[in-house]
Amino acid sequence: MNVGVEDATSSASVTLLVQPHTTIAALKQQVFQDYGFHPLVQRWIIGQCLCVDERTLWSYGIRRDGDAAFLYLLTAKRAELTRQRYDEEQAQLVLSSVAALGDERRKYGTVPGAAGRKANRHTDIGDISQHLDTMQLGDVFGHPAAPAAASLPSPVPAGWSCPKCTYINKPTRPGCEMCSTDRPPDYVVPGGYEPDEMELWRMQQEQEGMLQYQQGRREDGS
Repeated sequence: MNVGVEDATSSASVTLLVQPHTTIAALKQQVFQDYGFHPLVQRWIIGQCLCVDERTLWSYGIRRDGDAAFLYLLTAKRAELTRQRYDEEQAQLVLSSVAALGDERRKYGTVPGAAGRKANRHTDIGDISQHLDTMQLGDVFGHPAAPAAASLPSPVPAGWSCPKCTYINKPTRPGCEMCSTDRPPDYVVPGGYEPDEMELWRMQQEQEGMLQYQQGRREDGS
């Protein structure tokens, strides 16, 4: 399955080996195990649907190699994920992996050091807990972000957070790109913001559609 992954500051693409009967809850655990992102910070979107834990990938249309999904990552603060909970569950995950590898080694006679190497791998991935409040993809996917000066605050990403699904939308969008929820009425497009090409195209289409609608009403009234 091809997965586009994004947080408030960066994006990446990964490929996950999954089965159609895999539930969203199990998928979140798989990503937690492989990349260190806690299930609470994961928001999966497939076919413009915000996925729920109980349903399977098959029910969302993931049925063959190359099918696409989108994963948006919240900050630990927004997901109400504490450092203590993250560390405890990460430690349990490591212990479970070590125990499973130990059983596999005894069953199949694998190399004695395999379990230890697996434990070290998860320990390395667990280092992301040091950055839970800012959680950037570069920390995990090999594109480290440029270090910011200690005295400067982190830049606030341009856009508005959907009150329903929490997706970060472009500032000019009138409704959520993922779930169509209206933009919060108190949101103001930042001064000096310059829309990108996709936004300009969308706004042009919306303007043309509004002009056609108004022209149609005038013709109906004439």
